[in-house]
Amino acid sequence: MSDSKEIDVEERSTDPRWQLVERISATEPFRKSPRFRDLLHYLAERALNGGNPDDLTERAIGQAVFGKPADYSPTEDSTVRVHVRQLRLKLHEYFDTAGRQEKLFVEVPKGGFMPVFQEASRPEQTAVPTAEHPNLELVSTTETRRRPWLVPFLASTVLVLGATCAVLFYKLESAATEKMAPWPVSMLVSPEAPTTIVTADANFTLQNMLFDRYRTLSEYLDPSHSEALNLKTSNAGERNLADYISGSNLTSSADAVISAKLASIFGAFHGQVAVRSARDLHPRDFDNGNFIIVGSATSNPWASMFQNQLNFEEDTGLRHNVWKNKSPKPGEQSTYECLSSTGATGTGYADIALLPGKGTHTAVLLLQGCVQESTESTATYLFDQSGQTDLLKALGFSSPPSTPVYFEALIKTQAIAGAPVKTSVVATRLIQAKN
Repeated sequence: MSDSKEIDVEERSTDPRWQLVERISATEPFRKSPRFRDLLHYLAERALNGGNPDDLTERAIGQAVFGKPADYSPTEDSTVRVHVRQLRLKLHEYFDTAGRQEKLFVEVPKGGFMPVFQEASRPEQTAVPTAEHPNLELVSTTETRRRPWLVPFLASTVLVLGATCAVLFYKLESAATEKMAPWPVSMLVSPEAPTTIVTADANFTLQNMLFDRYRTLSEYLDPSHSEALNLKTSNAGERNLADYISGSNLTSSADAVISAKLASIFGAFHGQVAVRSARDLHPRDFDNGNFIIVGSATSNPWASMFQNQLNFEEDTGLRHNVWKNKSPKPGEQSTYECLSSTGATGTGYADIALLPGKGTHTAVLLLQGCVQESTESTATYLFDQSGQTDLLKALGFSSPPSTPVYFEALIKTQAIAGAPVKTSVVATRLIQAKN
C-alpha cells in the first residue's frame, strides 16, 4: 500500500520543485508536445505527493496519461517506455540550455519512472581511471548534474549478430603522463576547451534496416520516428525487438577500442576528455569544445553535420555503400567501394577529416568507416608513428605543422576476415578554414 500524502494545489504551487516543473513545461519543446508536458506533470505530482516508486507502474502511467484501457499490455505496447526515454532527453536538453542556472535539478533515473529532485551540482574536479584507481568514472568538465547521460569510459556495449550484446571493459594502458598527444590529435588538445569522443549508435543502423532507409539527423532526434518504429509491426515479438532497439544504447567493439585508446593518448590533458554516446548529444553541444566523432553518418548521425565541408561523401544504401569523390583529381577514382559487410575479406575505404570547430580555437576530428574494420583502420594514423608519418607526407608535410591545418584523407584498407591488415592513404585534401 502506498504511503503517499496528497498536497493541495496552493501548497504545490509554492513548492520550488513544482515551480521548476512549471518552468520546464513553459519551454518550447514542451509547449509543442503537450503529451510530454502531461507526462512530466503526472510523474512530478506522484513524486511531490511522496508516492511509492513501486506504485508508479508502466500500466498506471499508460492509463492516466495516454488513456490506455485497463487491460492493455505494456509488453506489447511500448508507448510509455518510448515517451519516458524521450522525456529524459528533453530534461537533459533543458538543463543544458535554458536551465543552466537552475538551483534545482530533476531527472527520471533509468530503471524506473519516479522523478528525483536534487540541488544542481556545480563544476568539480574531473576524474579519470588510472592503473591505481581503475573504477573512477570519467566525466566532462561541464556541470556534474549531466553525469547520468555520460557514457562510462571503460565500458561499452558490444553489438553481436544484430541482437546479442555484452559489456566490454577496457582499462587505460597507464596513468596519465605529461607527454603531449601526437598529431593530429594534438589539434584537439586545449586547457580551455574539453574534448568529447562521440561513439556511434549501433541501434541507429538497426532502426534504419527496419525503416528500410537511412534516416536524417533531424529524424534521429525526432521522438515521433522512434514511436513509428515501435508501431511499425503488429507482431508482438517484432514489437519487443523494436522496443529494445529504440530503448537500448549500443555501440560497436571497434568504437570501444578506439575511444579507450584515444583517451589514453591525451597525456597531460586526460582530464579534459569525456566519452558520450551519439544518443546522448544535442546539436547545441557542438557550439563549444572539441569533438572526435567515431563512425560514418550511417552509424553515427552526427557525422552528417559536417559532410558539406568534405570532398569525400558516403553514398549510403542499406545494401551497398561507396565513397563518392566530388571533385576527382588526376589519377583518382570517382567512387571507392566499401567492404560489403563487417567481417568480410577484401578492400575497403575510410575517411579521416580534421575540421575547425564552432567554438574559438576548437576542432572536430571525423573517423568514418562504412564498416567496423574501416573505422578501426583509421586508428593506424592516430596511434602509430609510421601512420602519422605517412599521413603527414601525403598532406605535404615533413613534420607536424605548428599552426592548425585542416585536412581530409581517404584511407584504403585491406581486411582479412574482419581484421584490417594493411592501410594506406590514397587521396587527400587540405581544407581552408572559414573566417
